[in-house]
Amino acid sequence: MKRNGNARKFTRSNISIAIRLWAADLSPFDAIVIDLSLNGILIQTDTTLTIGSKCHISILLGHYMHELPLNAEGIVVRVRDGIMAIAFDAVAIESSRELQNMIVFHTDDPEQCLHEFNTLNPA
Repeated sequence: MKRNGNARKFTRSNISIAIRLWAADLSPFDAIVIDLSLNGILIQTDTTLTIGSKCHISILLGHYMHELPLNAEGIVVRVRDGIMAIAFDAVAIESSRELQNMIVFHTDDPEQCLHEFNTLNPA
């Protein structure tokens, strides 16, 4: 979908939230989300992975003891100056609705996001 000169398929939401990543041969490490979409996530971190690296992403919402994290699998597609772009391979089914809600809540254009989600999941 091309919109306002932007060739991105899904709207990105600017959000600043901590996440935890796991990758082969590394201890889990933390990062800060810069923006988020249904396709992937842009993060800032002191620990960078190489392009093509697979990772597990866990976004912990709130500080509630019983809150489930949003979980996704991804592949690093871009790395530059402590910034990594990760494309989602899979989002856990129980995390899908929460991911959509987070994106809509933090976007400048909630109607566009809802349209994109409805296009993905027609009723």
